[in-house]
Amino acid sequence: MHIKKMWSRHMVIKWTQTKDTN
Repeated sequence: MHIKKMWSRHMVIKWTQTKDTN
């Protein structure tokens, strides 16, 4: 199950996007 890994990546991407937008 790579759900945790995928979720982690998704969170990181979202966080990066939010930071970039800020």
